[in-house]
Amino acid sequence: MLLRMIPIALVIVVASICLSGTNLATAEPVVVPRSAFHQYTHLAVRLARLKSWNRTPALYLLGLRRVVWPQRWANQVVITIDVTDSTCRRWPRNPRNFHCRPRFNSRQYSCKGKALVRNGLRFVRFLWTKCWRRGFCRKRNYFGYSF
Repeated sequence: MLLRMIPIALVIVVASICLSGTNLATAEPVVVPRSAFHQYTHLAVRLARLKSWNRTPALYLLGLRRVVWPQRWANQVVITIDVTDSTCRRWPRNPRNFHCRPRFNSRQYSCKGKALVRNGLRFVRFLWTKCWRRGFCRKRNYFGYSF
């Protein structure tokens, strides 16, 4: 008798959650405002460096587009950056010697990556990354990051 009541109780609980409009599986992510983007530039540089590792020419970081902290994972952050082809063939070993500029009339890409962080914003590794084409870079004056 008790075993027959368990499935009925589960159906009642699931139906009450669905009808009440409460969705436990999806939680709203926290979007970081643009005024706090300076705290995430080291993650953007790491993502641009990772994506241009096996690529010639190297990528030039144009800017940070979006930073999102997923609600369920306190130690993961998703960042989106804008990059384009640079005038250098590879990333330098010393970032202070990075005197590259973006190539005129080159393709512009957006890259997204989920970073695992520790103790606030200390980088551990990227869990996944991907890049896609957006258009062409036609501007001559860039406000990119000087590394």
